[in-house]
Amino acid sequence: MAYGGGVFAISYPLAKALDKMQDRNRGPTHQITRCPLANMFTNNQRQEERTGKYGTPRVQYLQELVTQFQNASNEESKEKIVANLANFAYDPFNYTFLRQLNVLELFLDCITEPNERLVEFGIGGICNSCADPANAAVVTQCGGIPLVIQCLSSPVRNTVNYALGALYYLCNELNKEDILKPEVVDVIKRYAASAISVSFSNLAHAFLDKHVQTEDHVSLRKDIEPNEETHTGGNDSYMELDTYPEETNIRS
Repeated sequence: MAYGGGVFAISYPLAKALDKMQDRNRGPTHQITRCPLANMFTNNQRQEERTGKYGTPRVQYLQELVTQFQNASNEESKEKIVANLANFAYDPFNYTFLRQLNVLELFLDCITEPNERLVEFGIGGICNSCADPANAAVVTQCGGIPLVIQCLSSPVRNTVNYALGALYYLCNELNKEDILKPEVVDVIKRYAASAISVSFSNLAHAFLDKHVQTEDHVSLRKDIEPNEETHTGGNDSYMELDTYPEETNIRS
């Protein structure tokens, strides 16, 4: 795990944005100390030390996972493999390998599956990898933006979290018209304003802070006091549909 608990890591730039937001909400007398993230990432020297003389090189290991997924005959095996791939996706050391092995396309394929666990792990992999602009460009070029937006309507808590994180990284000058549609921004504002989950609210605010600096959002932030006792994840990753903000279904 790199940051924030749950199933997957939150990549470093978004983690920094959430740190600032949480510290701002707590006030100057309630700052918290966090461990540095640098030691969680791999470099060539560390990888050689961990692999050893007879170990499997990282790219070969990832290729084996992709092959196992392609040959898997049951859903549970696929879920475990995609979850494993997604946990490798947060580390910049692996970014080139993800593109080389078409892992990003594999994640996108999972988002189209009826299996909610595959959707969850697929969007988690997209969220983890899209901190890298080259990875984000691949996702965009492969038609991934509508798939990520659909995940905002998921009944699975983690899936919504990862969709918000992925959109935080994906949105840029070239594709903002596809992402910053009124109906999408409205859903994200509803998550920002809701007391359903601190993680929903913080991720939604991080997106709005970066991409939707409007008077309405500034007013929304001033009016909201985060409830630190609201549910933030853990084993209860599924939530009832009727506890979401109203009219959040934006599937085409």
